[in-house]
Amino acid sequence: MKNPLRREELLMFFLALLIFLRYNFSWDLFAPLFFTPAPSVTGYLTNSRLGAWTYTLIHRKGLGITLYGLSPPTDPPLVELHRHSILRPLQR
Repeated sequence: MKNPLRREELLMFFLALLIFLRYNFSWDLFAPLFFTPAPSVTGYLTNSRLGAWTYTLIHRKGLGITLYGLSPPTDPPLVELHRHSILRPLQR
């Protein structure tokens, strides 16, 4: 189980690099954004149990994909996925 997860995260990292190249984002932002903690860790400011719960809830990719799929097709989308996701609205 450990190796497939590592490969998945490595693939997501390279896809994030491709998105940076595709949309011409500033490379000055890449390192700060890469090392910025996810907002889901703010639950740890209260206590470790709430922190673990919020982190797990937000980092489940299935939840994000479901919310994205259920959101109405608007431009820009009403539901944005967290910064680790690579999903983007379809180009028309």
